[in-house]
Amino acid sequence: MASHCIIIIDPQLDFTSEDGAYAQRHTGITAISKAKDAIQQLLYRKSDHSFVVVYADYVSNQFGDGLNMCIPGTPGHAVSISVPPGTRRISKTQHSAFSNPSFITHLHQSGIYHLYLCGFLAEYCVKKTAMDAL
Repeated sequence: MASHCIIIIDPQLDFTSEDGAYAQRHTGITAISKAKDAIQQLLYRKSDHSFVVVYADYVSNQFGDGLNMCIPGTPGHAVSISVPPGTRRISKTQHSAFSNPSFITHLHQSGIYHLYLCGFLAEYCVKKTAMDAL
């Protein structure tokens, strides 16, 4: 059992694409593009780390009128990185990955007690996941 795991939060087109909902509301996503490239390289580097991809399943207007991101069935919901086969994928419906009991169960059952967090929108979902992990 691994005691540590790299958690990749919200690697979805709505956050990582120039055409995504986040880019439409903000100027430039250069830092996001660099982070996406670094995370992609990390996924295929030989290591003893396990990975979990946590993706958002939000609903229309969940975070405000007209703020529609990562809604299942939309193009922006798609994961924008290539993930190795067998990588665990877990959805969330709130900012924190800990909002899904399956995430907590996976950590406990896998003996994971040290989390390395990365992902998109550090000021929202990555931060909230880190705070809940404490």
